[in-house]
Amino acid sequence: DEHVFVGPPDAIVALHAVDGSEAWRTPINGPLAVRLVWASGWLIAATASGEVLALRAADGEIVWRHDTGTRVTATPAIGADRVYVPLEDRRVLAVDVVNGAVVWERRVGGPPTDILALDDRIYVGATDNFLYSLDARRGTVAWRWRTGADVIGAPVVDDDRVYFVALDNILRALGRKGGSQAWKRTLPNRPRGGPLLIGTTLIVGGLAPAVRGYAAATGAPAGEV
Repeated sequence: DEHVFVGPPDAIVALHAVDGSEAWRTPINGPLAVRLVWASGWLIAATASGEVLALRAADGEIVWRHDTGTRVTATPAIGADRVYVPLEDRRVLAVDVVNGAVVWERRVGGPPTDILALDDRIYVGATDNFLYSLDARRGTVAWRWRTGADVIGAPVVDDDRVYFVALDNILRALGRKGGSQAWKRTLPNRPRGGPLLIGTTLIVGGLAPAVRGYAAATGAPAGEV
């Protein structure tokens, strides 16, 4: 919506993208815990104290606040009419994006990491070495997959599969519906975040000064920069 949103201490600020001038500024109680999230005119913020806020992105008005009672461990995600929040006490919290009411909460085996929120499924890793697939309507666990280390970053999907990396230095492809493994690829260096999917190529960056591509269909290497 032609704005850039930033979070200096104790405020959320919208800048005009064209020239960087300030469009609006909204005070908040303390610094942000994670980066801001924007979707469909909503701006979601999480503070270091565990408060989640929904702002109207056009003018910065706070529409609702929700105190989670614990620290937010990773960036919230917006999917359909809900906001999904990963919390330090091992909960994934689903709240209504319009009014902030809790729809459901699901406790997983460790503090959850970044979330991929779709209309029907939620894909989220955790520090118990599992990737979880949750039903978006009720929060029930549809399936989970064990890795050799913590999942890092948000997964990505195409029509058939979900792709993610873990700190065991492996890129994995699982079936979206049942969670069966299609392939896995050992990475040559430690990943620093989740993969990107561009067309039919997965892009993975890591601690080494190289970005590598892998074919989504097979996991075969597809070049590096």
